[in-house]
Amino acid sequence: MTNNQFILNKFGSLGSDFLNELQKHAVISEIRAKTEIVREGQKNKFIPFLIKGSIKVYSLNDGRELI
Repeated sequence: MTNNQFILNKFGSLGSDFLNELQKHAVISEIRAKTEIVREGQKNKFIPFLIKGSIKVYSLNDGRELI
């Protein structure tokens, strides 16, 4: 499935204006395993969407990992 087909299948119900903006601004990247994408407290200028694979989300509390 091409990236455009994926976007249309997953987000098509949100309307053509949304699809046009998403395709205009989206950056598709392959991220290697065990790569930190976002840190706790970090200000972001993007919203990551997972297309394929899995992610681990956790927070540290008194040095202990909370999943």
